[in-house]
Amino acid sequence: GMAPSQPPGAQVELQTDGTLPKGKGPQTGQRPDGEASKLRADILRVLNNKAQMQNLPKIEVEETAEGILVSLTDNANFSMFAVGSAKPNPQTIQVIEKVGRLLNSGSGPIVIRGHTDSRPYKSGVYDNWQLSMARAQMALYMLIRAGVSERRIEKVEGYADRRLKTPNNPLGSENRRLEILLVKDKA
Repeated sequence: GMAPSQPPGAQVELQTDGTLPKGKGPQTGQRPDGEASKLRADILRVLNNKAQMQNLPKIEVEETAEGILVSLTDNANFSMFAVGSAKPNPQTIQVIEKVGRLLNSGSGPIVIRGHTDSRPYKSGVYDNWQLSMARAQMALYMLIRAGVSERRIEKVEGYADRRLKTPNNPLGSENRRLEILLVKDKA
């Protein structure tokens, strides 16, 4: 025969207001990357109408020993900044401001890092050190404009091409990236 039909919500009787337990607080069973995957999902959601477009930086969110690292990386068809300059294009501004709005609800310290590829820039204005630093500072201004408190910014760093993402392809576009590190609470 058929199982007796259960009234909806019978299992969650214990919650007086009828909602499911929210799981606040430290959960022992939580996967260590829970926060990172939540942020990744949030970022993809606010960018979802743009996801099918190629002309956006590649966005990665990962849990590292230092904290949650959000990387925005150039690809072959897309550069976040004009070549050899720290002038962001409109999509870059849009993406970083959306990420910034997601981050402005937090309170932990933030480190911003700029990276370039190994192409030598001798434009008279910038070398790769200045370029990576200027781009990181530009990201800082965009985050603050999106509501992130300036007091949370712990460091702004320019790495030039010293931390290549693909060392075997030093000129590769994926080496040009911005990193926004949400520093883990030193519990």
